[in-house]
Amino acid sequence: MVFRFLSALLRAGIAFFLIVFPSSILADPNAGNFGAIVIFAIVTAIVVFFEYMAFTPSLIEFRYAPPYNRFRVLVYAFIAVFIVTSLNAKNQVGPIFELVDLVARGANATFAHSWDPATVLANSLGLPQGSDRENFIVLAHGALFVAIFSALLFCLVIWLQRWPLSNAGFNLWPNMPSFHAQVGSKTESRMAQIALLSLSLAFAAPYLIPRVGRLVLDWMSFNYNYTHHSAFWIISFWAMFTAMTLMRGIVLLKVAYLASQMRSMNQAKQQA
Repeated sequence: MVFRFLSALLRAGIAFFLIVFPSSILADPNAGNFGAIVIFAIVTAIVVFFEYMAFTPSLIEFRYAPPYNRFRVLVYAFIAVFIVTSLNAKNQVGPIFELVDLVARGANATFAHSWDPATVLANSLGLPQGSDRENFIVLAHGALFVAIFSALLFCLVIWLQRWPLSNAGFNLWPNMPSFHAQVGSKTESRMAQIALLSLSLAFAAPYLIPRVGRLVLDWMSFNYNYTHHSAFWIISFWAMFTAMTLMRGIVLLKVAYLASQMRSMNQAKQQA
């Protein structure tokens, strides 16, 4: 019980830190309401704490199948570090800033000549032509590249390992509390369907999120004003959601594949 409490407290602290720290170091003279970010971080930390204190999770998937959730945290950390470094890179000299600038401009050149999702995001926010718009697009393309690349890298590690199998085995139901399916082969097919849906959503998210956001802004009659803080949260959510749905789809495909393989092995043993 003590270990569970300390573990939950540590994870809650990490969640609080990951939300507050990026905003606290952004050099933005037009910073928004930092207090609202702190409140959001506290609420998130409380949810994480009680989720990990509970014996049966209700929100967080694969809680008993590390390192999936650790990889998700690392993806967000990579995105946050990239965005914060880019936003603070003005008039800065050093190999880190040069590397971040190279990644951002390389990703922008790649995406701009293909599906160009950041321009859709900028248009949905109503950003006028100018340096802020150009910087926003370059930054968004770079963050999306970092998100997708890191997500695919971690998924490759997961696929090459025995995950989600471990010495203690793997129980589907506590690791996927929101998943409900009938016992039998329909479980694998249902899981594969959800995986394909997640992958489809991952490809559509860079375009779907701006469209939905534009509808919300119009409904609220809200005019977006560019600041470093707002750019950080909009781009990080946009890139993070895409990466998370991509990761979820890939790992669910592996779980469905392993479940199908284990079922085939059990049937072969019974027939032998």
